[in-house]
Amino acid sequence: MTSVEVTGLKELLARLEKFPVNLQTKLERTALRRALQPVLEAAEAKVPVGETGNLASGFVIKTRNKKGLISGRVVNTAPHAHLVEFGHRLIKGGRIRRMIGTVGPHAYLRPALDENAEKTVDIFADEVEKALDVMEAKAGS
Repeated sequence: MTSVEVTGLKELLARLEKFPVNLQTKLERTALRRALQPVLEAAEAKVPVGETGNLASGFVIKTRNKKGLISGRVVNTAPHAHLVEFGHRLIKGGRIRRMIGTVGPHAYLRPALDENAEKTVDIFADEVEKALDVMEAKAGS
């Protein structure tokens, strides 16, 4: 499990509260997308490339706002992404099916997140701070 300690983020978010909610949401989503970019790049570098390349080209960053809480994640849109990440059983047969073996996991997304967790938080804080400085300068003018 990845764990990151953050200092100074409360002050940054308090500065953010001075602005309208729609502006806060836009700023947070933009900062989150930029912060998750290193995770996406690391996952792309770690993923095995097959004949079609669907798995390697299927990474996207998704953000959502649920009850005012902005969250983001790196996902793979390939239909078999979870099978590669976590492994799976090999099944043979029609009506009578039997397991003939297993395919071990080839983790690429979790290691990418583990390697970039602190970097992601730092980028998020830097992006929010930069955007706040610009917004406060415009509001002060």
